[in-house]
Amino acid sequence: MLRNKMLPKFLVYFLVLYAYGSLYILVQLNFPVEKALFLCSISFLFICLLLEILFPFRKDWLFYKDKQSWNDIFLYLFNTLVIVKANSLLQLIKMKLNIHFSIWPAEIPFIFQVLLAFLVFDFFYYLFHRLSHTLYFLWMFHAVHHSSNTMHLLKSNRSNLFFDAVPYLFLTIFPLAFLSPPKEVVVIMGYTLGIFSFLTHCNIKLDFPVWWEYFFVSPKIHYMHHLKTPENLIGYNFSTVTLFWDKLFGTYRHYHQPENMEVGIEKNPVHASVFWQIFYPFKR
Repeated sequence: MLRNKMLPKFLVYFLVLYAYGSLYILVQLNFPVEKALFLCSISFLFICLLLEILFPFRKDWLFYKDKQSWNDIFLYLFNTLVIVKANSLLQLIKMKLNIHFSIWPAEIPFIFQVLLAFLVFDFFYYLFHRLSHTLYFLWMFHAVHHSSNTMHLLKSNRSNLFFDAVPYLFLTIFPLAFLSPPKEVVVIMGYTLGIFSFLTHCNIKLDFPVWWEYFFVSPKIHYMHHLKTPENLIGYNFSTVTLFWDKLFGTYRHYHQPENMEVGIEKNPVHASVFWQIFYPFKR
């Protein structure tokens, strides 16, 4: 019995150790950084999918039972392709405009530079995410992400391209890029964002340490953001990594009985077709 209780907490440490340990090993083996990031992200994804099968938090949320999983995969690949191209465009714009600030505190320890980068990124993400729940025009696009009545790994990038994926890049990554932090800081931050996106949407029976849920988002905390309740229309728990801005602005809510949570949108207006999940806001 004790072993069963400890296993989920062991999985948390294993996943974190694997995510960063595998990346460190590949970099030490002189793998190109982009290739190492890709390999570690994909392997982490498949490990989490396997853990969802072996240790599901809720069996009714299993991805292979979800008819929308193929839509989620398509949206993930489609959005990722466009975001990569948009990111190249952003870097070109920055270079053409010759914009460069020298205010980044490169002299402070590396770990504090990474934490600062997360705080800056999380602020802009928090702001845009909160507006997506308060402005009806933005909500019509963001509703695609909330339209599922299940939570699992493939939901992490279930987003509408036009006012979720690309604006997310412009309004969160780009402001940070103008501060010109070292490339290593940006790489670690970007990789961590991907890992957190997988973790916070996963359907794995993970028992996160108390200290983690005091500072960082966990799956159960993010489930609260997806609750199918009237008071959640405006929303809470908007952060993607740290809980700093949610706690500062009073939009943090701790979870209660996550095993019985109903997620999704009441009277869901989002069509099951992947085509209309991309274009339905324009129709409406």
